[in-house]
Amino acid sequence: METVLRWIRTVLISAFTVISGALSILFGWWRPAYYAISRFFWAPALLAVSNIRVKRMLQRDIKKVPPCIFFANHRSHFDIPVMMYSLPRPLYFLAKKELRKVPFLGWGMAAIGMVFIDRSDRAAAIRSMEKAGKQIKKGKSIVTFPEGTRSSSSDLLPFKKGAFHLAKSQGIPLIPVAISGTEKILPKHGKLKSGQVRISVGEPIRKAEMDKMTIPELRQEAGDRLATLLNRLDKY
Repeated sequence: METVLRWIRTVLISAFTVISGALSILFGWWRPAYYAISRFFWAPALLAVSNIRVKRMLQRDIKKVPPCIFFANHRSHFDIPVMMYSLPRPLYFLAKKELRKVPFLGWGMAAIGMVFIDRSDRAAAIRSMEKAGKQIKKGKSIVTFPEGTRSSSSDLLPFKKGAFHLAKSQGIPLIPVAISGTEKILPKHGKLKSGQVRISVGEPIRKAEMDKMTIPELRQEAGDRLATLLNRLDKY
C-alpha cells in the first residue's frame, strides 16, 4: 500500500509540475502571474499531495523587506516549494544550468527569468551573477543555496563565494533562511515521506556590516547566522 501511495504522489507531483511549467512558459514573464502560479498553485499542491505540513516561524514581515538575496540551507528538493509557499513574494532561484534542459520545469524556469549557473565555467558563472545583480535592481529577490548541493547531514557544507561577492560589491542585503525537516521527507537519495517542516527567517546582513568584512569573513558570518537558526529549528 505504501508503495502504491508513493507512486500516486509521484504521478501527481509530476502532473502539477508539468501544468505549472506550461503556465510559466505562457505567463511567467509577468511577475504577478508567476507569483500566483508558484505560491498559490505549484508549491501548495506539492505539499498537499505529499501530506507535508509547514510551520512558519518568521521573525519579520517579509513583504516589507527590500529586494535581497535569501540564502538557505539545502537538504532536500522540497526546500524549494517550502520556500515558495512560506515567503510571501516572488522568488527567483540561482539554479544549476542542467535544470534548464528538464522538460516543462526547466523551460518554465527559463521563461520566468531564473538565473542558471555553469559551475564548470568560471567566466560564465560570473556573467550569471552579474545577471542576478541586474534582476535584483529590477526589484526581484534572488534565492541561493550557497552549499551548492543538497547536504546528507544536518551540518552545513562549505559555502560557495559567488553570492557573497555579488552582495558585497552591490550592497545587496543577505537574509538567512533556515529549513528543518525536509531531510526526513525527501532526503538525498531517499524516498518521499509525509511529515512536518519548519522554516525561519533571520536577521539580514546589511551593506554597512558587509563593508567592514572581507569575503571570507562575510561567508563565515552568513554561515554562523544560518547555523544558529538551524540549531533552534532542529531542537524545536
